[in-house]
Amino acid sequence: VGGVFVLRGLPNQSFQALASQISKLKEQGVNAPIQLDPKSFLKFEIDRVPAIVAVEEHAFDKVLGHVSLKFALEKMMEHGETKIAKTLYQSLRDQI
Repeated sequence: VGGVFVLRGLPNQSFQALASQISKLKEQGVNAPIQLDPKSFLKFEIDRVPAIVAVEEHAFDKVLGHVSLKFALEKMMEHGETKIAKTLYQSLRDQI
């Protein structure tokens, strides 16, 4: 639905390990762009992973834990502050 897979840093401080992890993610069906962005973890107060974050101008919603994207977006629609979760949920539902 247009998301980005964000990593805090390099696994074992190694680009080779990163390439291996990316390959595994691709095999598991991750088709989103992948970025290294440690500042996002601070900005969105992420202290454990996995985390799914929906971002609007000055607000964000997040769900932590091993849950599906569909489940996370449903929770954001029910309890969150952003409106983007509903749009993303509808986009995801249309893809299925």
